[in-house]
Amino acid sequence: MALSNTTLGVLIATINISIMLIALPDIFRGIGVDPLRPGNTSLLLWLIMSYMVVTAVLVVSFGRLGDMFGRVRMYNLGFAVFTVFSVLLSVTWMHGTSAALWLIGMRVLQGVGGAMLMANSNAILTDAFPADQRGVGAGISTTFQNSATVLSIGIFFSLMIAGLAGSLPGALTHGLTAEGVPAGAAARVAALPPVGVLFASLLGYNPVKTLLGPQVLDRLPAHHAGYLTGRGFFPVLISPPFSQGLSAAFDFAIAACLVAAVASLLRGGRYVHGGGSKAGAGAPAVMAAVAGGSAGTRNTENITGDMSHPAAPAPRRAP
Repeated sequence: MALSNTTLGVLIATINISIMLIALPDIFRGIGVDPLRPGNTSLLLWLIMSYMVVTAVLVVSFGRLGDMFGRVRMYNLGFAVFTVFSVLLSVTWMHGTSAALWLIGMRVLQGVGGAMLMANSNAILTDAFPADQRGVGAGISTTFQNSATVLSIGIFFSLMIAGLAGSLPGALTHGLTAEGVPAGAAARVAALPPVGVLFASLLGYNPVKTLLGPQVLDRLPAHHAGYLTGRGFFPVLISPPFSQGLSAAFDFAIAACLVAAVASLLRGGRYVHGGGSKAGAGAPAVMAAVAGGSAGTRNTENITGDMSHPAAPAPRRAP
């Protein structure tokens, strides 16, 4: 149970480092901020980097607090903090710079919860496994984390592509023909695989100029061609299909978390190793011997001296 819980917690905290990148265009469009303007570049950087900065700074401190007040307690608190501010990160009623600052603040506090999870997970594994199996436990945890990260990336992009494939061709055809592109050229662009559109959106690149080519764009009115190749047409066009792809990916993530939670619940109580009682019984004796120090040495010398000179027998009482 400790292995499954800590693996899930660290996986969530690790994925959260870069999970916001794919949603940044929609985030800034929703709050009405252009992140590429010189005055807004710092907002973009802090929204990306704030979580990593906080976790890097606080992970050692929270590890020490876990030693002082209990690792499981700090780990559970980290789960609660991470969950609360993950929810608040999606709730904002503001616009402009104030909304961006709100999101940055929620990312900072989310990083506090992530640091609690990262700092205490390995310590919990150390406590849960016997001394001769702690390396195996840490190795299993790291293997699952790395494998799950690679697998999640593959599943995420597969679900995104599947969501885009369902609605992107129709959106492309309608959007291009509305700007005067011939139906044949629009159908040819719409029939292309959605993988290119997905990575173009991640890179902030408008591929319409490359896809249509000068032979089509030169025949269009100048304002139509400028709008198609500008910074407004492509993001607006792919937002609804992109939203459907994200919904499919997030629905799968929610289902996977629920399955993991049920599996962890059915795992049962804490497993106590058979050798734990022997180690526990011997520990007080060892600590007492260490704490005895020089007093124990003096007692040993007295005992040795007594053995060389046996004590006289006690006198008998008269009957």
